[in-house]
Amino acid sequence: MCRQWTYSGDMSALSAGFAIRQGQLAALGVRYVDRGWQAAVERLRGAAVQAGAVLAAGRAAERVLLRDGRVRGVSLADGSALEAAAVLMAAGPEEACRLVPGSARMSLGKWRGEARPLYAACLDIALKRPPCPERVFALGLDEPLYFSKHSGPVSLSDDGSAVFHAMKYNGTDGGSDAKADESRLTELLDLLEPGWDKEIAAMRFTPGVLVAHDSRPARRHGAGPAPGPAVPEVSGLFVAGDWVGADGRLADAAMASAKAAAEEILRRR
Repeated sequence: MCRQWTYSGDMSALSAGFAIRQGQLAALGVRYVDRGWQAAVERLRGAAVQAGAVLAAGRAAERVLLRDGRVRGVSLADGSALEAAAVLMAAGPEEACRLVPGSARMSLGKWRGEARPLYAACLDIALKRPPCPERVFALGLDEPLYFSKHSGPVSLSDDGSAVFHAMKYNGTDGGSDAKADESRLTELLDLLEPGWDKEIAAMRFTPGVLVAHDSRPARRHGAGPAPGPAVPEVSGLFVAGDWVGADGRLADAAMASAKAAAEEILRRR
């Protein structure tokens, strides 16, 4: 259960307090998103646009522009630039360091060096008629395996197919054998849903998924490598993500750090 709550299988390094806090949250119940995460993304996008945000999709950020220890804007891949007194980078530590000149000599470089990303192999399957519909959840005790049916409480398909997720936790090993992982996950389905391969409506295997940018170890008491959203060496520069701060995990941590950054930006205006 600690592995499921934290996505980490290394109990020797994991913060026990962090795992317990995540377990306490899980005990309050799980909320599934109707129509999947895309529905949440679309509603968030709509709220941002309604509030006046301008979304520049397809215009990649190349570099954060700095002068005299302050943020001046962002240069884009198409050669244009956006002036700004504050920049919030909602990205991982590697990407954040790439965007900021001289980041290796800043706290950003230290945070990147301390981050220990977590990876997983994921198999997503939609079955027209599950052979064993009563089997909705399983965890491996002797192997880092996970199986769950997420449809049922919410709708995740247009034709009524049941959507299952199987996963192998790979810890900090981003180079796990993809073919071996796929074979192990299909064997798990053979065990739990025998005959599943005759009911496939859709299937997707994704190896080496970056689950989290940091494993939240005990030496940091379960906090991410970045203690907060502000980059101390540059006025007006902030970061947000699952590797920032001590609150939450995955989307929870990303939203908590983004909110903290936005509030700090507003205070400095």
